[in-house]
This record gives sequence, C-alpha cells and structure tokens, in this order.
Amino acid sequence: MKRILAFFLTVCLCLGIIPAGAVFANDKLTAENGYIAVSSAADGSSFGINTLKGNPSKRFDDNKPLLYDGDDKFSTSYTTVRIEKYLANNQKDIRDYVYGSSKGTFETPPHKYALNEENDVIESVWTVDGVKITQQLIINKNTATNHGGYVNIRYKYVNNNQESVGVGVRILLDTKIAENDG
Repeated sequence: MKRILAFFLTVCLCLGIIPAGAVFANDKLTAENGYIAVSSAADGSSFGINTLKGNPSKRFDDNKPLLYDGDDKFSTSYTTVRIEKYLANNQKDIRDYVYGSSKGTFETPPHKYALNEENDVIESVWTVDGVKITQQLIINKNTATNHGGYVNIRYKYVNNNQESVGVGVRILLDTKIAENDG
C-alpha cells in the first residue's frame, strides 16, 4: 500500500496535479531585474545577492552569487543593530543584535512590492528592545540605464521606548569572489 501511495504521489507531482509549492515550502523571496537578483530568507533574517546575466564579455559569470548564500543559508552576510540606552551617571547599556535573530520579533513577514516605477523592494519589519527596524532590499528594474545592476540596502528605525536611545546599524557583506573562500 505504501509503495502504491508513493508511486501515485510521484506521478501527481510530475504531472503538476499537486503543485510543488504545496509540498515544499518556499524558503526565500526574490526580486530581480534580469541582470541581478536579491533574495531574502522567508523569515526575513538574512539575504543574498546573485547575478542573473553577468558581464557580457565573460562566458561563465551568469547565475553567480555575489554574496555567500544558498548552502550556508545566507549566514555569513548579516546586519548588526546596536542599541544604546542612557542610564544614570553617564552610563550606557549597550546591546548588539543580529537583524532577524530570535532576540526580537517580526512585525510583518517579508513582502515584495513596487516602490515606484523603477524599483522593487523586499521589506521586513523587526522589533527588538523597543526599537522597530525596517529593512528594505531595493532593486532597480530599469536595465536600460547604467543603474540597472545594483541592490540598495536601506534601514529605517523608530524608537518606541519612553527614553531616548542611540541606534547604530552595521551591514556585513561577505562577498563571494571566485570559488575559493580562503
């Protein structure tokens, strides 16, 4: 009986009767313009950037990651958010958080939308220690200009604490150059 059921499900999947998305959850959200793509993990915790069409004068640079991603689940490129709370006697409580880590919560899951006629964005909103941080991964759709091959990474924040806080953002991009990480 198990073999018959397995065979039936395999045939249905191959024929498209059961869409693959119903079986395997999509683990990332992608925006692209034909030359470059930016992908966000489905939970918003990390992102990667890849070429689609590389340099026309090079034969083998299409579909290449610009940041380490895929196998390492985007783990080597990340954003650190520093929150400084001011205490009595000129003391500070300084805490660093990795954007999207379990220390905070996502208010809205990542979603993709058109920012304007020339830009798509993948946006997520994450709150930690009373500060709401919005991450936008913006890609230019207009490939007819010199600006067609970039991804803009933008952060905005709102302090929801009663007291003032200092907020700093550091983005670490682990570029993938050739096949040798060493």
